[in-house]
Amino acid sequence: MKSFKIITLTTFIFFVAIFFTACTKEEKVKSIEIVEDNVCIYSKNINLELYHLHVIKLDDSEETISINKNMISSKDYKKLSQEGTYDITISYGSCSAIWHVEVANEVRVSYIYLTPSSIVSKLEDFKYYSIIVEMYYSDGTTDLMPLSLDMVSNDEAGYLLSAGTHDITVTVDNASSILHVDLKPNEIDVNEIKRDAFIYCLTEKVDEHYESTFYYQGILPFVSFQFSLKLASNQINNLEWIENEEIGGSLIINQIESNIYISYTNIDNINSLVKLFTIKYDSNQQYRNFVLNNDENYSCYQVKDNEIIEIKDFFISLSR
Repeated sequence: MKSFKIITLTTFIFFVAIFFTACTKEEKVKSIEIVEDNVCIYSKNINLELYHLHVIKLDDSEETISINKNMISSKDYKKLSQEGTYDITISYGSCSAIWHVEVANEVRVSYIYLTPSSIVSKLEDFKYYSIIVEMYYSDGTTDLMPLSLDMVSNDEAGYLLSAGTHDITVTVDNASSILHVDLKPNEIDVNEIKRDAFIYCLTEKVDEHYESTFYYQGILPFVSFQFSLKLASNQINNLEWIENEEIGGSLIINQIESNIYISYTNIDNINSLVKLFTIKYDSNQQYRNFVLNNDENYSCYQVKDNEIIEIKDFFISLSR
């Protein structure tokens, strides 16, 4: 009888120790976050080690651990072998999180990583295909390939080719990741401009609209120029003109349907790089919003030896 009491007491102490150990473990966890969410799982080979939890403890230390079967209820775990889309509850310590998964009977790309996933660069130095897309398949295999334009939507493809700050969704086989780009406008090198007259258009996104700013550079001072633009899309709206008030002269801009007629006159003694005017507008794309009309409204006059002459080598760049 005495021996039985000792065994019972020992067993009781053992279970109490396990209980307090479990509670202590739960109290250490402040929060959890699923690292790879919205993934595809291969029903015929469930490999949970491919997926991870980011754990923040009460002491604010952090760790990343693999998801395992013990974190999932038996009811939810059975779903991972049945084709379909599920919300799986992942539990760790005293915390839980919802894991969004698609279960497929064939091997698919489960998730992707981008290297790098955030870029700050001059537009002229940026090569989108230098970004590496690392693909993790649902059977545990991996593959690498460079970023291509067909991995992003048509609406966002232009963000890889023009200045601005954007979050771009990269998608491969329904697996997606966010690429953050901050592309700085190209600098205008005055020394590289060899033409008699040069007008340069620089387009940027500002808040929720776009601004196309036109600059002039010429060998000689000019007294006037005129040209016309054509809107490249019927989705360009709310056009507004802003003249550079720091220089003299008269800006005249007329819009007739999809054509924009621009005339600048009475500006003399200016041949350095100068900001002329800005067109503000709403559009569904940042680049190629305007095309140049090569018609009779295309001319530039400069001053040479106190005479006004027409410049034949008059170049306008709308490419950026």
